[in-house]
Amino acid sequence: MQRLLAVVLLFCCAAAYAKDKNDPQYQDAVLVSFRNISTGSSCSSYGNTNGAVDDDGRVAATTNSSSSCFNNTARLYTIKVEDHTYVIKPAATGGQKLLLLPRWAGALSS
Repeated sequence: MQRLLAVVLLFCCAAAYAKDKNDPQYQDAVLVSFRNISTGSSCSSYGNTNGAVDDDGRVAATTNSSSSCFNNTARLYTIKVEDHTYVIKPAATGGQKLLLLPRWAGALSS
């Protein structure tokens, strides 16, 4: 009985919370410009050492290593909404990039 009461109470609270939520309001915006900025760099390296000791205690070894670095960049978009101008930087996670900018696809490809 207590579980049933808890479930009913949870359902009623969830419905009341959702009822007060407003639908999102969207406004048209104009892409003014976009540019890339440097956000730092990323590097990685790998190394390996092989060696051997002979019967007299002498050590012979060889080493090899490699490393690579590249610059990280982010794209900033300047948009205008009515009389206000904003500079935005989309989140760098998976599908959010595509969801944020679907109408700009033609402008960005040129």
